[in-house]
Amino acid sequence: DAIDRLPEFQRRIVVMWRQDIPIESNDPSVESISKVLGKSEKTIRTHRDKAFAILKLRLERKGRV
Repeated sequence: DAIDRLPEFQRRIVVMWRQDIPIESNDPSVESISKVLGKSEKTIRTHRDKAFAILKLRLERKGRV
């Protein structure tokens, strides 16, 4: 549920990361998150980190209820 409530771009990053898709690859035949989403590696990492921070906060709050 916490992942589903992320902004769409961040949700897609987290879902692909959980499927072990690399953020970036030097091999053009390897599917990567940055290639699929058409964004730089830095942009993907920034949004991944923001998504993880949101998820951590939500899960911590849920644990307190």
